[in-house]
Amino acid sequence: MKLKVVLRLYRTEDGGRSSAIFSGYRPLVPVGEGHYADISIDLPNGTTVLRPGEESLATVTLLNPATFPETARTPGVLLEVSEVTKTVGELRILEVQDEGVS
Repeated sequence: MKLKVVLRLYRTEDGGRSSAIFSGYRPLVPVGEGHYADISIDLPNGTTVLRPGEESLATVTLLNPATFPETARTPGVLLEVSEVTKTVGELRILEVQDEGVS
């Protein structure tokens, strides 16, 4: 399952990453008390990197859709982007693609 999102990385001064990300970046998304979903982020054509403090459209692939609650797959939902215990950004879901695939 894929999600079209707006991805925003927090600035380093605000607790975000200290380096840029590239397509294929695989952070975690908290989906409940102590539970995380694995995702893969692909940046759009023409965007090679996304630096702390920047935002971009992106496509998120849910690596294990069964761990990602349906309520978190709704357009408009804002989700944290984490690297284990550190929140490094956020994504807002714009569109759900491949809904029938799980």
